[in-house]
Amino acid sequence: MTIRERLNLDYARPTKKLIILGSSGFIGNFALEYLRRYPKIQLEGISIHRSIEKLQSIIDEFQPKFVCITDENAFERFQKDFYNPKIKVFKGKEGLIELIEASDSDTVLNALVGSIGIEATFKAIEAQKKICIANKESLITSGPILIDLLKKYKAPLIPVDSEHNAIFQLLLLQNSENIKKILLTASGGPFRDYTLEQIAVVTKEQVLQHPTWNMGPKITVDSAGLINKGLEVIEAHYLFGFSYDMIDVKIHKKSYVHGLVQTMDGAYQCFVSPPSMIFPIAYSLHFPNPVPFVLQEAQDPENWPILEFENVDHRKYPGFSLCIEAGKTGNSAPVILNSANEIAVEMFLQDKIHFTDIPKIIQDALKQIPVVKLEKLHILLEEDKKVRNYVNSKWNEKE
Repeated sequence: MTIRERLNLDYARPTKKLIILGSSGFIGNFALEYLRRYPKIQLEGISIHRSIEKLQSIIDEFQPKFVCITDENAFERFQKDFYNPKIKVFKGKEGLIELIEASDSDTVLNALVGSIGIEATFKAIEAQKKICIANKESLITSGPILIDLLKKYKAPLIPVDSEHNAIFQLLLLQNSENIKKILLTASGGPFRDYTLEQIAVVTKEQVLQHPTWNMGPKITVDSAGLINKGLEVIEAHYLFGFSYDMIDVKIHKKSYVHGLVQTMDGAYQCFVSPPSMIFPIAYSLHFPNPVPFVLQEAQDPENWPILEFENVDHRKYPGFSLCIEAGKTGNSAPVILNSANEIAVEMFLQDKIHFTDIPKIIQDALKQIPVVKLEKLHILLEEDKKVRNYVNSKWNEKE
């Protein structure tokens, strides 16, 4: 099966009306910036978690028809202090579904962080919208179910993560039989030059200082332990249909090369751009048409840094190895991995555990919770809840 068939690309159309889920986050901010440059795309709907002041500024600037506020207290505050009768406002995780159902938008950019974005992705597929997917959890936890749903509803799906978008563009230029391997790149995070002894005593402040990207706290923590990249390997497996033996990761500190494809003759093709999410977002929104102008972030080759690559040190990044193990196990193992990681990262950000405890918690969950076959979304959601209850119960007892 070609990538065009797998992701229903023949059904894709350039975006005219857009919903951004997670509009106040890292990807959402870049998307809004692009809409300022290309106002022909109408912002039909947005979601935020609790950033009410940010929400109000987006409403003032873009005047969307639909809004979802997933935090209940923030919803009540918005209704009290910022009520606007011209806007339909939805509440909670269920509101994400209601927003998609209410809007006649042609595209959903799912930039939500975490498993909260899974059901919204499924609803967008059922509504046969073009899905620009930046919520990696949708594919990591429910890859086979999601791919089957894509086939049923003929909804086109375009990856937005810079690495997956790079591989996506490279694969469109190739016959799938000519692909030997695909390579994702990783900056290596703030501890790429640290020893194991140094990593053992890092502080939260150090973890949150990413050397390349200015992202939200959850993804920044994931990136520091290369768990984010391990999750992206699982995502690539489901997106592109390659076995894990055909997917590799290299440390590339400058984050200019986002992906490489090795052809059967051993040669490599690479995708290069400055480290800005504006490139994959613009590409995804306009697909299948090209981006109609040169982005201001573009740089000529003489201005690129030296392009160097290193192998991943699995001793330094135990969480990365756990991701690959869970991916190869399949069934509910990626759900266990993802759910345990989300709870562990939350505990770390609340100063309840040390950074090096995160992979320990994941490993424990993968060892103790039985892997089951996932056939329906409700089974996935039940397993997700089971994992969260297990991790919270066991590690809260250690408080």
